[in-house]
Amino acid sequence: MAQETISEMIEKSRKAQEIFAAFTQEQVDKIVLAVCETVYKNREALSREAVEETALGTYENKVFKHANVILACANFLKGKRSVGLLEDDKESGVMTFAKPMGVVGCVTPSTGPTATAVVNVAHALKGGNSIIVAPHPRAKKVSARCARLMREAIRSNGGPENLVQCIAEPTLQSTDELMKGADVVVATGGGAMVKAAYSSGRPSFGVGPGNVQTLFTEDFTDYDTAAQAIVKDRAYDNGILCTGEQALYLPKKTAPSILEAFQRAQGHILTDRGVVDRLRGQIFPNGAFLPSAAGLSATRIAEKFGLPNVPADTKVLMAECFKYGKEEPLCQEVLFPFIRFFIYESFEDALHMAKNNLLMMGAGHTASIFSNDDAKIKRTGEELPVGRVMVNQATAASAGNTVNNGLEPTMSLGCGTWGNNSVSENLVYKHLINKTRVAYFLKDKKPLDPAEVFGS
Repeated sequence: MAQETISEMIEKSRKAQEIFAAFTQEQVDKIVLAVCETVYKNREALSREAVEETALGTYENKVFKHANVILACANFLKGKRSVGLLEDDKESGVMTFAKPMGVVGCVTPSTGPTATAVVNVAHALKGGNSIIVAPHPRAKKVSARCARLMREAIRSNGGPENLVQCIAEPTLQSTDELMKGADVVVATGGGAMVKAAYSSGRPSFGVGPGNVQTLFTEDFTDYDTAAQAIVKDRAYDNGILCTGEQALYLPKKTAPSILEAFQRAQGHILTDRGVVDRLRGQIFPNGAFLPSAAGLSATRIAEKFGLPNVPADTKVLMAECFKYGKEEPLCQEVLFPFIRFFIYESFEDALHMAKNNLLMMGAGHTASIFSNDDAKIKRTGEELPVGRVMVNQATAASAGNTVNNGLEPTMSLGCGTWGNNSVSENLVYKHLINKTRVAYFLKDKKPLDPAEVFGS
């Protein structure tokens, strides 16, 4: 059987979306919940297949990721208006109606193919849209299976199954054709793919690279809790998540105690600067990250690069850096469990280094701070060019989980103009609907008085 063309898939998607556009809020919500529940129930099989096909991450972490993000997303979407009348503001005389955007082209990464797909599908369907997934070629089989499960859930709940489709044999050409033919594009992946999305001529939502910077302040003393959270987060899925902590900034006074806590949490500090210098060239040969190192555990990295005396139970490798920004290649995002740390004299120094590292890579994404000093927390929010600053928690929570923070659950973290993205917040259903505003004539409103407006 000949493979469907992208234009044929888009035509089928439009027909399904036209039918779906007439569904009530209750009908839409039933389908959204069914899609989420179906993937949730199949999370173990999908996780196993994802690891087998992509050779990235770990089965246990992917199972946990599916459970966490799907439950958070489904719970977040329940009860929210996204169809028909959204608001009727009597004071302003404006009624707001939601309208679907149409066909969503969704580009998903190899690092989290099915979790990314189901969350983006849920948000797209919530807005009354149809969606076509363009998976990374390295994850095409598991992505196709996930799409089949979602289609069956839609069909079983009275919807047109072509609301969700997946490109069976993804290529750069087919993905480019989808992005140019869809009504809106959501691209989660490498910088080149996100750039292609914005060059498609269609409205697009992309996600910039991560390079999470984490600051400690002197007043924070719960070192073990912080170290355990960060090590668990950074080792999660063998360090391939963009939300993992990349660099730490430690006060000179408390740094030794903090580092001891990291060692208790199975972090291994590389103390030999000669080893670190050699590692720099191994991780970034010719200045670019070595793809074959992505998703390897700390101990496998030690074997691959010949790092001496790394304990067998090590979860995260750690190394001190003395330069920052463009002068230090190690300050780029690293896609395995590796943390760089800096010792600082003043908090302003820490902010300066973190800001420079972000502007070199990862601007707009995420930072975090472990502190009980509200002034320093506020200063971090004011100073760093990021969309999210997480306080006293692991930065995986920046994707929102509705339990530990109030951020909206997503798998696409907008990075604003810093990351060449169109939004600097978590991408959710509200970004995938058009709005019609009906404005009544306000007959009792008086003309503006210049003296009142200008105070003169």
